[in-house]
Amino acid sequence: MRPIVLLGSVFDAYSLGEWIFYFTVYRHGSVPTPISEMAGDLWLLLTELGTKTYRSEMAVSRIRSKGDRTMVLEFINTGADLMRRLRRRLKACEIPMMQLVGGGETIPKTGGLEFVDTFFGRDGELTKTEEFMAAVRVWNYKFDERCERVLRKLPSPSRSRDRA
Repeated sequence: MRPIVLLGSVFDAYSLGEWIFYFTVYRHGSVPTPISEMAGDLWLLLTELGTKTYRSEMAVSRIRSKGDRTMVLEFINTGADLMRRLRRRLKACEIPMMQLVGGGETIPKTGGLEFVDTFFGRDGELTKTEEFMAAVRVWNYKFDERCERVLRKLPSPSRSRDRA
C-alpha cells in the first residue's frame, strides 16, 4: 500500500487514523462526543483496510486456486480504490489547511484543527467522510466473508520455504 501524504507529511493508514483521531479529540474534548467516536471508528477502519490490503498483497502469489487468487486481487484493487477516495478527501481538506499554513513547512496546531473542522464539518466534507467510512465498512465485511478463509488456509511463507 502506498504511503499517504497530507500537507507534506507521510503517513501509513494507522498513523493517519491516529493523527486524525488525536486532533479530533483535541478539538472536541476528551469526553466521548459523536465526532470523536467517529474519528475513532475511522482510525479502526483505516487500520483494518491497510492491514487487510497488505496481508493480501503479501499472500496473493501463494494462492494456488485461480478463482481465489482473482477474488483476492479484486479486493486488493477495490482497497486501492478506497485509498484513492481517501486521498481525494484529504486533498479537499488540505485547501483550508494550506490557507492557514500560508506555504510554511509545518502544520501548525490551527491547521490540524482546520482539517478536523473540514473533514468532519457539516459545512465541509462530513457527508463524504461518512460515505467513505460506510464503503470501508462494507469492504471489510465482504473481505472477512470471502478472503479471510482463503488467507487463513495458506501456509505461512516460512513453512512453505522449509518444505522446499
